[in-house]
Amino acid sequence: MAEAEIDAIRVPVNDRGFVSIDELVASGIPADHVYRAIVERQVYYDLEGDNLTDALAAVVYANKATRDAMRLVQAQQAEPPPPIPGTLHLRSGGKLTIYGHEYTVVLEGERDVRLVDRFNKEEVLPLSTLHNMRKKGVLQGDALRIDGNPNLLADYSAEEIDKARAKVEAVETGRSTKFSSSSISRFRAQTAGAMSLIDKMIRLIDRTRDRGNREPRLAKENLELIRITLERDYNTPTQQTKKSAYAKYLGRCQGIYGLPEGEPAKPPLDESGAPIKPVSYQTFCKHAELHHSVAAREGRRAAYQRDAIRASLDNSYPTHGTRPHEVCEMDDTTADLAVKAPNGMDLGKATLSVIVDSHTTHPRAFALRFEPPSSRTVLFLLRDYVKRNHRLPRVLVLDNAKPYHGHELEYFCRLFGIELRFRSPGMPRGAAMVERTFGSIEEEVLSEMNGNTRIMKEGTRLVTKSVDPFRRAEWTLLAAYKAIERYLFEVRPNRVHPALGVTPNEFEARSKELTGHREFRMFTLDENMMLMTCPHAKRATRKVARGRGVNVNGIYYRHVALDKVRPGQSVEVRVEPYNASVVYVNVGDRWVAATGNSSRWLGQRTHYEVEFALRAQEQIMKLNAKRDGVSVKSLKSKLTPLSPQDFDPRVATQQVEQCVLDRVIGVTTAMPEVPTALQEQEAANGLIEQPTPSVEPAQPRPQLAPPSSTPAAQRTTAPANDDGVRSAFAARFNVSL
Repeated sequence: MAEAEIDAIRVPVNDRGFVSIDELVASGIPADHVYRAIVERQVYYDLEGDNLTDALAAVVYANKATRDAMRLVQAQQAEPPPPIPGTLHLRSGGKLTIYGHEYTVVLEGERDVRLVDRFNKEEVLPLSTLHNMRKKGVLQGDALRIDGNPNLLADYSAEEIDKARAKVEAVETGRSTKFSSSSISRFRAQTAGAMSLIDKMIRLIDRTRDRGNREPRLAKENLELIRITLERDYNTPTQQTKKSAYAKYLGRCQGIYGLPEGEPAKPPLDESGAPIKPVSYQTFCKHAELHHSVAAREGRRAAYQRDAIRASLDNSYPTHGTRPHEVCEMDDTTADLAVKAPNGMDLGKATLSVIVDSHTTHPRAFALRFEPPSSRTVLFLLRDYVKRNHRLPRVLVLDNAKPYHGHELEYFCRLFGIELRFRSPGMPRGAAMVERTFGSIEEEVLSEMNGNTRIMKEGTRLVTKSVDPFRRAEWTLLAAYKAIERYLFEVRPNRVHPALGVTPNEFEARSKELTGHREFRMFTLDENMMLMTCPHAKRATRKVARGRGVNVNGIYYRHVALDKVRPGQSVEVRVEPYNASVVYVNVGDRWVAATGNSSRWLGQRTHYEVEFALRAQEQIMKLNAKRDGVSVKSLKSKLTPLSPQDFDPRVATQQVEQCVLDRVIGVTTAMPEVPTALQEQEAANGLIEQPTPSVEPAQPRPQLAPPSSTPAAQRTTAPANDDGVRSAFAARFNVSL
């Protein structure tokens, strides 16, 4: 920082000794300058002893001596501990009174206590001696009461308190029509030494509630039979009724149920040797209600839903962060919307994935894809995160599912300094922010669209053709994406949030002003970022074959730079999700785009589509091996290259729509493809199609509301080149739309 910027912070701090960060920011000093001054030690802040996460309460000091002096002042101003009955707190600075003389505790140890009187004369007493003095009543302290009764006034009913109040009035006045003189004398003796009116009332409360025999009336053998029956026959996944469990309990009492096979019936006996007498059905039901276990009968998820919401006991870090882009939650769900292709083909339902900032409740990135959720989805979301915010989260909270434990995601987060945290499985309350975002999208966006599948949740068997959402679908993937995008990034951030009191945009602006903008953590969606968000193949590394390149999914990919790599050496390989004919290979000093030598039928197909076709082909091979008795090894030797007939038309159409969407939002192709010599020759002869130029993004054609209810400034129409992008991809994928 410049000298003037440093003086703007250092001068007021040195003049006053200490200044809060909030006050410095309010005076016009950027928060980033304050934090930088702390790091450069222009001002003092105890990073180990103080908490910097609360910027409103954080205070910077001129030097360490000022901070130490402030700690002593705060310790002296600290209130003494509240008086707890029967306890004595020995702490430095505490006051003790022994035989009427006042002492101050200087130092307390494990065996001895060092005291000083008002004449500054020190004295050391063993803890055992102080303990005996406290028992005799000659020692008093800051947190010591004469009365050792631990009962509180809140432990008694209003009727008992009213009776005790009448007794206290009789003691104070000396006469009463309700109590005799002997009773008043007894009350006066009971309240002798009481320090307050409440202590007197507690001593005079009668013990009517404690009368009678409090021991259980049932024999312990009978209670054990009830416990065994509830454990083995009631709290089970079969969910037997109380009446059924009671019948088994009667059988155990008679000795005809629960015995090993072949053993004669023998009724159980209690301690006295008499047969156990069964309890009534009503008593058994009371025990069943008392020991009812939701986890044992309905499972841990049902128990989690009915259990109380408990706060996290780990306070090592704030759960939702203290500044924007610090802690973000990511989750996915199946969107309740039937999607169709322009040719009318049913494409099913897509997966909706969202990243939400826990601190500001802002949606940071989202995706709508046909692929199942995996670590590749998270990489795509992080690519979209950088594209929209030019930032990356410091902490990313994910579901603890197996698909999210991928090598490429862990490597990317380690490379860019992102901390991964995984929630406990089956506990969605750990992602409250993103779950609430899903609910808002479903309530305010998807429910307004034709073809939403909310009716399928209520009862699939009751759905007829007239209300079948898949027959009424009219939204394409691109149109649905644009509608959700407009809601997440234009509508929702400008509404007042009930937990914040202001709109998320206003809250984020205030938070950035107080905690700093952190321009040094900015990222751009360049070639490096695109490349690092490309997933690996099934294995992160592949061996280089001489003259052939690297093998991915049974196809060899070749580049001139691979000729310089020693044969058999393993190299890192990443796949291009949108082009199965290209993979990216790290040759040591740089990344290159290797092209498939025998990928004539792959064209511009996606890797997901190729992997889907290979899995289907592998299943057919295994089935033929079982039918014909031929080994799998011999079948693999007869494997023929993929042909157009091997690809699923529905998956191909889904990938066309996915590529159109991703091409429109500009998150495809990390590196330019390098054509092979054969492809260059075919292009020169006009045998292959030239790349189609990029076009402008398309807008959703269906509207969330009738045109009459939408302002003219907010209504958009689809440009004419939307069909041009789709037709170009359809031609490359050999799909007719």
